[in-house]
Amino acid sequence: MKGLLCTIILALLMPAEGLLAQDSEHSLFGTWQFVQEKSTDLATWRYRIPELVIGDSNGTVTIDHRWVERKQIALVDRYEFQPGGAPVSTPVTTEIWTDNWFMGVLAKKASERTVSGRWIIRGEAMMTVSEQTVSISQGETTITTTREYRVSGDGKTLTLRETRSSRPSSVILTFERGQPGAAR
Repeated sequence: MKGLLCTIILALLMPAEGLLAQDSEHSLFGTWQFVQEKSTDLATWRYRIPELVIGDSNGTVTIDHRWVERKQIALVDRYEFQPGGAPVSTPVTTEIWTDNWFMGVLAKKASERTVSGRWIIRGEAMMTVSEQTVSISQGETTITTTREYRVSGDGKTLTLRETRSSRPSSVILTFERGQPGAAR
């Protein structure tokens, strides 16, 4: 009985999963605006600007990769996962493969994408791995994308390093805290 009482008291004293990280000004949770001059130079940023919105709800992390065009959100690619949990499958509903839409690589509609993730530093750095079938000029292939999201020590900058199984070098995307839809 004493053990049960201690467990209940400890549970009440401990913060909910993700609560401390979300409230911290050094957290990666929030809205992030793209900084082109500090990012890998790719044609993607010519007329659609990426924006990130990262949230936490009861230990489930939600990441919205938004593409803003003329100050309007043109496309949202959302995925959710529980850090350290089993991979989550979501249906692919559009042929636009947001990881590389400007290169003519298309997502296979009616397939599934799986995403898993884990904390590197709780609330400040995480890694996700996704697998998705795409259509290329030679047919179909499965691409694995590893993303590392890391917030700076002052909490003002988020660096996203993307590495794909189809690309030998990483793409670096830099973001600063901002307001939703406020792309530069």
